[in-house]
Parts: sequence; C-alpha cells; structure tokens
Amino acid sequence: MAIEYRVPQGWFLSHERFLNQTYSEVGLYSRAIFDLKTPFRMDLEARKWARTMEQKDPEQRTQQTPRRRRKPSTLNAEEKERNLLFSTFLDRLKETHSTLFDKEPSSSVIEENNRAVRDLVKDLPNFEVEKPLSMTNDQDASKIVRLADRKYILPPRCELILDDISAIAHLRRANRKFDIILADPPWENRHIKRKSEYAMMSNEDLARLPIQDLLHDHGYLIIWCTLSQRHQTELEGWLDRWDCELLTRWFWLKVTKCGEPVIDLEKAHKRPYEVILIARKRTSSNPIPSHFRKELIVCSVPSGHHSHKPPLSQILDEILPTSPSRKCLELFGRYLVPHWTTLGNECIKFQDIDYLFYSRV
Repeated sequence: MAIEYRVPQGWFLSHERFLNQTYSEVGLYSRAIFDLKTPFRMDLEARKWARTMEQKDPEQRTQQTPRRRRKPSTLNAEEKERNLLFSTFLDRLKETHSTLFDKEPSSSVIEENNRAVRDLVKDLPNFEVEKPLSMTNDQDASKIVRLADRKYILPPRCELILDDISAIAHLRRANRKFDIILADPPWENRHIKRKSEYAMMSNEDLARLPIQDLLHDHGYLIIWCTLSQRHQTELEGWLDRWDCELLTRWFWLKVTKCGEPVIDLEKAHKRPYEVILIARKRTSSNPIPSHFRKELIVCSVPSGHHSHKPPLSQILDEILPTSPSRKCLELFGRYLVPHWTTLGNECIKFQDIDYLFYSRV
C-alpha cells in the first residue's frame, strides 16, 4: 500500500511504493524521481549550506541543516498554528517510527542539491499522444499499450479518457454517476503562466463544471487547491452551485527523504504544503466519517515533477465503504489509478514506461 504509517494527525504515504506495488507484477519499478534528499534550494544556496556544514563541529550537528539568522516572523496566528501542527506531526513520526526517514544528509549530498532527480525530470519526453482517446483495462492485471511509438502501462481495472475537460459533457450525457470525484484543477498562477508549464483554466470555467450532475447523492468531492485565499474562497462558493457542503480541509505536507519540509516552514512567500478541500453532496444522509471532521495531514516525499500529487485512493479506501460497484473519477489527472476513471489531457503522461520505470525482468 501507499500508506507507510498512520498517526492520529494523519498519514505518511509513499508514492514510490504505490507505483512499485502496483506494477511489480509486470516487473516494472519506479525510477528515482522521488529521491529528494534535501530541501528545494538554488545551487548557490545549496553550496553555502554545504560549506556551513563542513565548518560545523560534527558533535553539534542536529537533525536540521544549519540555520541562518532569521528575520522576525511575518506569519499570522493561523499560519503559526498550522506550522506547529506540521512540526508536531513530523516529531511524532520520527519518535514512533525511527527508521522512516534517512539520516542527516552529508555536506556533499547538500551540495549535490538533488541533481540526479532534476536531471531525470529534464529527460521527460514531450507528451504527443493524439486526443481524444478512450481506453479501458478490464483485466485484474496491469497491461502495456503502445501509443505514438511509446509504451504506457495501464493499471488493473482502470479507464482513461485522454481529452480536455470539455469531455466531461460526455459523462454527463451518459448519465454516469460517481461515488468519489477527485479533482486537481490547473489553477490560474502568474508564475506558472510565465513558464508555460501547463494550460490553466479560469475560475469562471472551473465553476461551470457539472459536478452536481456527476456526483452520487451519497458521494464525496475532494479537490486539491493552492494556498491562494482567492482560490479557496471562490471554491467554497462553487460548492453551493454543485449542491455540496464543505466538511474539512486536509494538508499535503511535502518532505525530503530525511523528513525535513522541502521548504522552510517559516518562509512567508513559499510553503511546503498544499490544501485538500473535502466536501460531500448536500443530499447525503450518511454519517460523516470521523476523518472528514478533522484537519489532517497527508505527508509524503514529492516527485521531482511540478504538481505531481500523491495517490489518495488507499486513504479513501480505508475511510469510506468500498464495494465492487463503487465508481471513482479523477479530473485533470496525469497518471492512472487501479479501479478509477481518469479524465485529463495528459492522463497517461506519468504512465510512460521507458521514462518513469525500469525493469527487473
């Protein structure tokens, strides 16, 4: 399973382990895109930290890398309380599961600055599979398909709809209903727009998605959201339009292999976490699961790829009733999940065998 450990405050997931367990039956294992050994830094900053480590007395070293003199915190009370939640969570993991994280990185590892992961990310080939494309794997085993002269791996019992989000209209016309809808919208972001990393959608277009017509009366809606207060506020407004009610927020906390946040928690302009909003259909009469009444943490070592989210499917399997008839849909997905339908214009991008996996066969 992707779930490595559970503590009262949440879960520690391994995306890498999820991939290896899903595809080991066909001899495929994840390449080292999750091998983040140190926080995100510029190379010059990493070299400075490495030099500081070399000069520091080894007996005085702590689990954390050397700290610079900090400016007074500009975080508000809510942000400080949240950071305390994250720090307590990580301390609990380290105390109860001492082998979960690697030992403190050496100065040479700090100076290397995750170069191997960054080089691997640069080698990702252009995604050139022609759209639209619909395909299913009805087998209980993974299978390999060839598309646009490249090989892709399909997990068991999955369905893919390779198309832009307008294809959601086909699901609506077919009167398809889902018990869980998970969405990772391409939120508007000026930084990403400048870099042209992916096509974004306006909030107005996102709000018009017919979620209310696709979600079962007893269904749950899970949405990845940025830390932008504007996005979160507008999203809460859309829930009424979708006939849904907000239950809680979870947080995806991103850490290195050593258990250190990938970005310093004290930084005000960047954060090592993202928000997950959880809602359900307002017409549902089922009791609300206890986990959906709390602010919990989903912690993992992230992929080196931008916005490559960890799988939540196994957490949801633990919390929600499962049955052979349960239907799950992911919108804007970029990889496939067993027993799920995934719709996105790059929904098999991270299923590329030659790039993302190696074979032990």
